[in-house]
Formats: sequence, structure tokens, C-alpha cells
Amino acid sequence: MKKNALFLLGISTILSLIACNKPIKENFNPINDARINEDMKKSLKTLKRIDDKGILYTMDVQFDYFSDAMQTIAEEQNYINHEHGCTSFMTHNENGDVIYGRNFDTNHSAKTLEQAQGIYIIYNCHQEGLYKSVSIADAKYLVSDSASYLPGSLDDGEHDISNIVCGIYDPLDGMNEKGLCVSTLSSDRRTDEVCYNVMVPGQETCVLGTIMRHMLDKCKTVEEAVDLADDYNVMPYTGSSKLDHLLVSDANGKSKVIEWRYNEIRVRDTDIATNFFQTWDDAEPHKVKTSIGYEQDSTLSKTYMDYQYGYGHGYERFNMVASTFQQYAQIDEEGNYSSHLTNELAKNLLSLVAQQMTPEMTSMTQYSVIYNAKTLSADIWLTRDYSKKYSFGI
Repeated sequence: MKKNALFLLGISTILSLIACNKPIKENFNPINDARINEDMKKSLKTLKRIDDKGILYTMDVQFDYFSDAMQTIAEEQNYINHEHGCTSFMTHNENGDVIYGRNFDTNHSAKTLEQAQGIYIIYNCHQEGLYKSVSIADAKYLVSDSASYLPGSLDDGEHDISNIVCGIYDPLDGMNEKGLCVSTLSSDRRTDEVCYNVMVPGQETCVLGTIMRHMLDKCKTVEEAVDLADDYNVMPYTGSSKLDHLLVSDANGKSKVIEWRYNEIRVRDTDIATNFFQTWDDAEPHKVKTSIGYEQDSTLSKTYMDYQYGYGHGYERFNMVASTFQQYAQIDEEGNYSSHLTNELAKNLLSLVAQQMTPEMTSMTQYSVIYNAKTLSADIWLTRDYSKKYSFGI
């Protein structure tokens, strides 16, 4: 790939979230759950639509999400089938800032293209005693009848939005005020594997989203995030047949993948993650169906980082990012390598590894986001439309 190839996609039109921050409607959606208290209702009433299709919303979290009332709701929430084939990476931009790029890919196991489209909420968190953060959740993962939640459902005056409060414990990705970034990505499991059998007596058991919530609230470095993850047992989402792993980075340019498998937790240095394990070296020749056909596992030998390829899929997307990083690698005075892309290059790289909507819909890129760990700002593009950029931050 030539260095200029990533510039061919052109310059995007910048649209600010602030300019679009209008109340969703006077005809506010119902809140039917009697457990929703007044503080939660106040937060739900800050829900605002960002785009013109009703795909992206923002909400100001004004309730105590560690309160007994919220804990009861969260514990009884049925977090459904999280299976997504995504791409995440950490690099540096032209100013030397650490940036974190992420494609969120899923088709929601939908039967139609309309039902496959997600609805996303940016949660602005600023609870006293915890780090401020922004995180993104998918409304379709929070409701049992997800097929009926189509774009615009959160401000149509009809759909119950009570469960939207639970998105605080179900982030897909996010960043806190210290520049810590984290995202979740699915990995395949073998037929003889179970989802998350790491069960240490005496430790709290929760889904990965809850661990991510605690990381954003309490951790400023990758090392702190790893230590926190080690304190929890992980259980699968309802109906999920896959194992998830996390890519965590911090403002110092450190990044690691955290994985749970075979009754243990493992960690490895990496600046890229897709949908195969990196702390296990068990990739094997097999064909994996993707939205563009079939791929076979493959490795790159000439990279500045010692990547490891385990069981799963997403090798082609991973290698496209890794080969780009190799082209834009720099070495510091201590002999350490790191990749440096412009913001435009990072966006274009996300577009190149985006998964297109196809009739088979094995997966599709719902949004692309880039977090800046120094400026604490973020840019997001919806449904592979890289001509419209929405900006938000802490």
C-alpha cells in the first residue's frame, strides 16, 4: 500500500454535536419502568438526537449509577447477545497526541437491513469521586424487542426508554479524562470451549461492559486497568456464542489486549485488535466467512511490534492496519518504535477496514470513532459515511 493511498477518500464535512444539541421532542418518550427514580428521569430527559436519522444520541448522566436503586436495575437487566466483528487500534497523530481508532461492526443478527441498524447513545459521565468520561452504548443491546427499535425510536414519542439508563454499564468503547481508552471486540471460540470459565472464588462476577465501566471510572493507565480486570470474574452476555476481549490504551502511548480463555486471564502488548486471540498462539488453517467472502488466517513477519496470531478471524483487517503502522513507524531516542498517522490518515484507515453492508449481512460497520487522549475530544462517523463528522468530548 502506498502512503498516499489513504488520502484518496477526500476531506470530510465537520458537523459539531453542539450545533445539533436540541431537545429530542416535546412529545417525550414514555418511561414505564416504575423503578426509574427522579434522578434517572432527569438524565433520560437530557437525551438528545445528534443526527438527522435518529441513529446517534447523547445523554447527560445525572444519577448515581452505584446507588442501590441502579444496582438493582442493572443486576436484573438482560444484556443480550453481544457479537460484533470490530477493529480497534492505538496510534499517534501529527501533533504527537495518542489517538484511539475504532470501528464498531455488527448486524444485530437481523433479518432486514433496517433492523440491522443500531441506535447509539453517548453517555456523558461526571459522577463525584470518579473520573469524567464519555462512552457509547447500543440501545438495541438494552431491550428485549430490539427488532422493533429502528432509527428514530428514542424520540418517536412511543417507545419506552427506561432501559436506556442501563447503557452506562454496557459501553462498547469510551475514554476518560485521564486519556484511558477501551473497547470490546468479539473473538471466535472453538466448539469445545465455553464462554468465560474464569471463576475465582470470592471475586465479583459480571459482564465485560461492567468491567469497562469501572476502568473508565477509576483507571488512568493501562497497568491500572489490567489490575482492575484481574479482580473480576467474567460471564457471557445472554445468547452469545463468542468470547470478547478488550484493547486498552492510555495517554502515555501504552496499549494492551486483555483476554479471558481456558480458565485464565492473559495480557499482551499490542496496538491493534480485531477478532482473534493474541495471547494464545493457536491460529490454524481454516476458512472464515466475512461480509466480503472468505478469509484464511495469515501473519505478517515484518512489523515493528511482535504480533501474535491466535484462533479467530479478522486477520485481513488486522494486517491492513499493521502494514500501515509499519509504513508510518518512528523510532525514539531509546530505540522504541511507534506509529504516527495524521488524523486524516487514521480516519481513512478506519474506512479501509470498514465492513460493508451486504445482502448476507455477516457484519457491517455501524460507526467509526477516533478518541484523542490529549485533547479529550472525539470524532465519530455513522454508517460508513465519512463525509459527515460529529464531534464530542469530555
